[in-house]
Amino acid sequence: MLILKRVRSWSYETLEREVCANVVEKVPHAKTLVRLGQAVGPEAIRELHDRRVAMVQEREVIRGRKMRVDTTVVESNIHYPTDSGWLHDGARVLTRTMKGSSRKPVA
Repeated sequence: MLILKRVRSWSYETLEREVCANVVEKVPHAKTLVRLGQAVGPEAIRELHDRRVAMVQEREVIRGRKMRVDTTVVESNIHYPTDSGWLHDGARVLTRTMKGSSRKPVA
């Protein structure tokens, strides 16, 4: 996760939020990540990142000559998935599907 933070130039809070949103498993709290980053140190994180790049180059996944970072920021309302939201979405889709199947084709 610390490598992801470095690659994406995220804050610890952003790292925690993004990983929580995309991973099913329990994610360390941002304060825990800060302590881990301090314990490991920036040089060790840099070495881990360099090693990871070297590994994917060896496997010919990437050439690794250039790195681009998309820093575009777009403000958006985020719809976080919740059980009630999924239930509502499912009912809406089922209702729409049932209404569509009961219609007779127009000649």
